[in-house]
Amino acid sequence: MKQWFIYLSTLLIAIYLIWGITTFRQQLQYFSYPSVYVQGTKEGSAVVDREVLTQNLSQLAEKNDSIIARRIVEPNKEGKVHFTYEAYGCGELPEGLIVAESETAKASDPAGSYLIVKGELSAKTVADFLNKQGYEARKGGQYSVLGMLFFLISGSYMFLAILMFILTFAALTLITRIKELRYAGVRRMDGEKLSSIIIRAVWADSKNCLMAMGALALVGSGGLLYFRIWYVKFYFLLWLGLFVYQLSLLGISGLLVLVYIIGLKRMSLVSIIKGKLPLKSLVGILLTGQLLALVFVGFLAEKSVIYYQLLQAQRSAEKDWEKQQDWVNISFNEAAFQATQKQQDIRDKMWYAFIKEEVEENQALLVKHNLINIIGATDKEKLTDYFPGGNTIYVTPNYLEYQKIRISPETRERLNHLKEGEFGLLLPEKLKEQTDYYKAMYTDDIMKYRKGSAEDGIIPAPASAIVDYTEGEQSYFIYNNTSISAQQYVKEPIIVVVTPVSMGQTIEARRFWTGMLYLPYLFLKNYDNTIALLKKHNTYVWVSYIKDSAGLYYKQFDRIRTEVMASLAACILGIVTSVLLFRTMNLLYFEQFRREIFIKRISGMKFGEIHLKYFMCQLLILLIGFIMMAAISRNRAVALTILFLFIGNAFILAYRQMQAENKTAVTVLKGK
Repeated sequence: MKQWFIYLSTLLIAIYLIWGITTFRQQLQYFSYPSVYVQGTKEGSAVVDREVLTQNLSQLAEKNDSIIARRIVEPNKEGKVHFTYEAYGCGELPEGLIVAESETAKASDPAGSYLIVKGELSAKTVADFLNKQGYEARKGGQYSVLGMLFFLISGSYMFLAILMFILTFAALTLITRIKELRYAGVRRMDGEKLSSIIIRAVWADSKNCLMAMGALALVGSGGLLYFRIWYVKFYFLLWLGLFVYQLSLLGISGLLVLVYIIGLKRMSLVSIIKGKLPLKSLVGILLTGQLLALVFVGFLAEKSVIYYQLLQAQRSAEKDWEKQQDWVNISFNEAAFQATQKQQDIRDKMWYAFIKEEVEENQALLVKHNLINIIGATDKEKLTDYFPGGNTIYVTPNYLEYQKIRISPETRERLNHLKEGEFGLLLPEKLKEQTDYYKAMYTDDIMKYRKGSAEDGIIPAPASAIVDYTEGEQSYFIYNNTSISAQQYVKEPIIVVVTPVSMGQTIEARRFWTGMLYLPYLFLKNYDNTIALLKKHNTYVWVSYIKDSAGLYYKQFDRIRTEVMASLAACILGIVTSVLLFRTMNLLYFEQFRREIFIKRISGMKFGEIHLKYFMCQLLILLIGFIMMAAISRNRAVALTILFLFIGNAFILAYRQMQAENKTAVTVLKGK
């Protein structure tokens, strides 16, 4: 069984590594090269023009027999990652790096990432060179193959799955060691050295591990070839992952030769041959394994429950998202944010003009919720409380139409034509008596964005609220396609209605609208229309992706569903491991006390009386595990369920083992 487990677990590791390499191919290849990151231009420094920069970089690369590649992120309608590169120097780019078209390269922003894909040039040399050209450049990181491996397995469930593989292997190895201890004693009496016995045991596992690694390395390499992956470091990554896993298994195998060392060193060989075992040491190892298995299963079970609840919350909005097929979100590339605030303010003006036109043409929808505040929520301030950072959503006027919110025709008309300084304040009916209090609170909040400065040259008018009331007990769809939370609706929120015109053109107002694009709370209608308007306002060069909004929601939905399946699979593996450990414990217990147990049985003692001390020992470990689970878990019900599950498992396995022992009871009395 242990041999098959080695092959099966290694196969699963290989499949995961191939999936990771193919899925994160571009990121991993990017990580493998020395890099330089250019954030923008230096304020107050002379900046060379585009053609001179290209010429100078090419000369630097040729002089050092190197190739420098500047990464360009191009938006596409599918919203997938699409990187192209502009090359500087002589030679071709490595396999997997796509050369950008000349028009794309010329239109893109020089800021971004520069990779040294060939030659002896260092990242520091390139960074210093770019700084002299007037750019704000710094040296980036480079991953070794080991670093890339850590990147792939650092996800919580994959890491935990590997730990469960190792723990399961430890349980299987321990069973084997205990069963073989008597035969090891016989070989020891025949004159075989202890070191030879140990080497024999470890070599059996080593042979299986080497064969599994060799076979899966060949199969895995074939898999990479099938996916047309030629980059050599990816093959090293696959082989290293398999090697590290096999090394971990061999480490466990080597550690558990302590069973032989303890048994053959501390006990007489005659006792071992008769079936005596180093009970205290083995029991300690087994109980520790049981404790770890219990805590692992408890942790994974709680995560499964949490992710299932998230899945239900995400699924609740599926019908609403089916209606949102024409909205897109944009994300910024590395060059979008300048190094200095003055330069960024210039870009914010450009974004403000873009957003203003989109809103005026009814091609944009703002739905700003406060789910991000869950991260820093305190007992004093909750998301269900009524204040600007709580149960409040900020929207554009068209949101009221899309969600069919009932307000007076006069209010709707005014909100559809908000003037500078005006904003809509829609309170739940139950807050009607506190209108003045909330009107003052939200007026102060809006004024944060309307405060002018010497740079603006603007003296904004005071904010003025247009108040109306929404029906009670209503939940509103908030278009949440982020990974912040799975929540899709808010109940009876305060709704603040704003537009770029109503908030004005202060620095803070422009930052607000740029932030809404970035988070993303601002939805844009129609992919082609968005591209055209981005190019019109010269902001297209700072966009990396334009993604379908509903597609982002479904991506989160699939991610959560995958997490549920992964956590359940890991949980089941943990339960299987715990069953193996309990079975090993029972084998050890009945092997050691077989004669005493049978004597107690024929003397008339009942099952519970015979095994009371044994069950008390097991129960003590389970209670310690429960306390540990309760300390790290917020769900006491899950912890209690796992505790009773393990108690039942221990009792059933012990009872079945007792029945098996009763069949051979007569031969036991004879000492056989």
